Parts: sequence; C-alpha cells; structure tokens
Amino acid sequence: MQSDRSSRHRMLVVEILSSEASAVARVKVQDLHSGLRREFDNLEAFVHFVEKITDPGLK
Repeated sequence: MQSDRSSRHRMLVVEILSSEASAVARVKVQDLHSGLRREFDNLEAFVHFVEKITDPGLK
C-alpha cells in the first residue's frame, strides 16, 4: 500500500544570507509546492516555521 507523499513531504528552497556584522542576517524560504515565500531575521524563527509546517499540531 502506497501512502500519499505529497501531504507529508515539502520541497523548500532556503537561502541563508550572512554579513560580517552578524553570523546570519536573514533566511529566505520558498515552498515549491504552494509558492509560499517567507523571510526571517534569525534562524530561531525559521526553525519554528519549519516545525509548524511539518507538524500542523504545533502552535
């Protein structure tokens, strides 16, 4: 029996931009399935976003 992979797998394009003043200045994300684009000012916000989209039960 095959499962529907499209509901469990997402393809994200992630661009991490850095600068001399900061280790990570900005994270840009595009969800190739939905076309959603987001920008984050830090990795913590990005990680929270990924957790949220991969586990809809999280708040």
